[in-house]
Amino acid sequence: QVCSGDCLLESFLSSRGQVRSANNINQNTRASYKNKSADRWLSEQVELVGATLARLAAVFAIRMALSEAGTGGIYTSIAGLSLKYTISVTGLFNWCVRSFAQLEN
Repeated sequence: QVCSGDCLLESFLSSRGQVRSANNINQNTRASYKNKSADRWLSEQVELVGATLARLAAVFAIRMALSEAGTGGIYTSIAGLSLKYTISVTGLFNWCVRSFAQLEN
């Protein structure tokens, strides 16, 4: 066997299969990296939209509280509740993005 080179040929063919396997792993890693990058980018965009909504809710709450300052009323509790729900919706959006990203994997 040593003289005919069967072991050498078998070893060479085995290493070519390992190279193909490594290339497949590299392609899989590239796809996974792109998927994670898109997930993180979309998550940041959703956070930006949520922060904008919370800011608008706060501005409207302050504006309404100042316009109804003389009447008393329960508007401050409603304003606080609207801010809480706005921030909760942002968390829900992020959860949806993560869930859909995991669904694609």
